[in-house]
Amino acid sequence: MKENTKYTLVTKKATDYFRFFRKIKRDHFIFFMCIVIASLFWLLIKLSEVYTVTYIFNVNYNHVPVKKRLTSLVDSSLTADVTARGFELINMGFGKETITLSIDLRKYQLIHDKGTSYYIYAQELRKRLAEQLSVDESNILFSENRVAFVLEDLKSKKVSVVPRYTIHFKDEFGAYLDARVVPDQVEVFGPASALDTLSSVYTRESIFNDVESDIKANLLLENKHPDVFNYSISNVSLDVDVERFTESSLVVPIDQYAGSIPIKTFPSSVKILYKVAHIDFNKIQVSQFNVSFDLREVNLKEATKLHLILDKQPASVSNIRMEPVDVEFLIIK
Repeated sequence: MKENTKYTLVTKKATDYFRFFRKIKRDHFIFFMCIVIASLFWLLIKLSEVYTVTYIFNVNYNHVPVKKRLTSLVDSSLTADVTARGFELINMGFGKETITLSIDLRKYQLIHDKGTSYYIYAQELRKRLAEQLSVDESNILFSENRVAFVLEDLKSKKVSVVPRYTIHFKDEFGAYLDARVVPDQVEVFGPASALDTLSSVYTRESIFNDVESDIKANLLLENKHPDVFNYSISNVSLDVDVERFTESSLVVPIDQYAGSIPIKTFPSSVKILYKVAHIDFNKIQVSQFNVSFDLREVNLKEATKLHLILDKQPASVSNIRMEPVDVEFLIIK
């Protein structure tokens, strides 16, 4: 009985201690949460306040005029005081080590200072920077009046454009006449010593598959040395007329008077097979072909046959074959 009473007292004391420590733990948790909530309210109040922060922006120039080369940065950074609320400053990324301001030189007036020095007024950059930071222009104040850089004049030279492309036509289709590249020349700007070695520029490789209609495409010019050369244009247009082709043939007489010696050939005519566009099919005439032979390197006493040559043909036919290509002959005395 005494042992049971003793056990009950110990259990009661343990329960009381547990309740006491649980109450202390709960009170500490409530106190901690109060501190967290108070800190959040304090932070919200501080972030809603307006601050002025001085920041240095790295300057990156692009789209330099094609006739000039950017050779030196007098001002590679720009200092500005930015006024904004704390929330806005966080969104701007002011925790980053650097913020880059890209300057498109096409959009600003380049003022010539002296020699090869140029500058633009810093105030002209306020709109660009305000858009980048999502703040009002009036909240940006630059420390400098202008940003300067060095532009050197380049020499120029016109060179031919070499298009690079591959066309895979559908069956029976092909290119009609020659492809056209416009313009076929480009003005290249660069140092005189480098231009002396340049004779042409190439386009990037283009591939056209399953072609059955006219091609009208832009081909990008490939500049493997953009740090040396500037091109006056970035692409050229490619025009290729496409037509359906078919194979046809004509029997054409052999010119028996091609040499100084009268000769009669056997047979006296040949069959000419060729490919022609459908639109030109009915335009091809026998008179547009001329088949002859060349006796200059032929020993007529030993030769038994003459090799035929086609020395006239219409421009609109291709893949020409003759049957036969060699003929027997008889010298007429």
